[in-house]
Amino acid sequence: MMLQEIMQEIRRLDIDDRKLLISWIVDSLSEPPKKYSILDFEGVGAHLYDGQDAQQRVNEMRDEWDDHS
Repeated sequence: MMLQEIMQEIRRLDIDDRKLLISWIVDSLSEPPKKYSILDFEGVGAHLYDGQDAQQRVNEMRDEWDDHS
């Protein structure tokens, strides 16, 4: 549903329902941002080093840092 269609539907609501909708929208804007747990990020970067040994990757990154200094 497009925004214009939603707005048309809202105009059809009675005044009490529109006030309730406004209240809900305002409340939804003031919700605190979601706090993430470190566990929420499990596996996020797994595709970056698919099958590569972790220590080997760390050693390669250190070598790259040494090359840039």
